[in-house]
Amino acid sequence: MTVNNRNNGTDFNAARFASIGFALGLACMVALFIAGAIAGNAGMMVMASSVGAMQGAAWVATSAAIKKKASTL
Repeated sequence: MTVNNRNNGTDFNAARFASIGFALGLACMVALFIAGAIAGNAGMMVMASSVGAMQGAAWVATSAAIKKKASTL
């Protein structure tokens, strides 16, 4: 027998904690982009913007999935 004790509050907290990691990752990519601009290194700027865009997309997708799951419980 499986007991499911999850509720909307649990999923809301999961979304908040998951977003902390994405926010820190984006902050690091902004810092890397700025460091690349200061150093004049185009490669660092390209990598930082590419990874930052990917992290932003993953953040949006994860948030949408968690919110959708929370609304169906």
